[in-house]
Amino acid sequence: MIILATGIQWARNYGDIISREVIRLEDILPRSGKRYTFTFPASDPVESGHVRLLWMPPASAENGWSEAPWEISSSQVVEGSVESLEPGCAAIDVDKVLDLPSAMREVLPDERFAFPTGLSNAGIHENVWRRCKRSRVAKVGTLHYLGAIFGSAGAQLEAILEDTENDLVLRLHAFTSPGSVTMTLVDYRLSDDESALFRALISTAEPIRTNPSGYLTLQ
Repeated sequence: MIILATGIQWARNYGDIISREVIRLEDILPRSGKRYTFTFPASDPVESGHVRLLWMPPASAENGWSEAPWEISSSQVVEGSVESLEPGCAAIDVDKVLDLPSAMREVLPDERFAFPTGLSNAGIHENVWRRCKRSRVAKVGTLHYLGAIFGSAGAQLEAILEDTENDLVLRLHAFTSPGSVTMTLVDYRLSDDESALFRALISTAEPIRTNPSGYLTLQ
């Protein structure tokens, strides 16, 4: 299981690159051996030391995967040493950059993962996904992206799952509540009950338009 630092704002100045109608992914990717600065909210600080950060292409960085799920495969896990510069601002000396699907494949199987829980109407703790609402889904290659809202405060749930033979495997889980984001890379094979829950959510969720907007090219 790997915890990713999210909710940051990369300070890299893309200049005329961002102003183009079409952007080459290669032109904006973070690079190993480089130093980048970023900012983060005081409510969700990034500690100094060895850290893994999430980098997302412009559309998903601005609006989230729920509006641009096709950018999941172009998102990156940036690994390196973080140094605090001033309150709310830090720099990372990058050691390694992996696209998100490749980073998922590096995670070891983990049977200890537990979904966050909330109180049901009956007063018992249960998987928060059982009480989610306004769920949306997209198929991205072999992956299922599932996003939903939980609770009156509007907490956001996200899961990326993969079908492997007859099993459903959780590859990423994120829980965003007011002032806090927890995103985890995991290789967790769902139990029969959990698998039934998520297959039902996938089948009934509102489909997300998955046609890329065309601004980003891999060429």
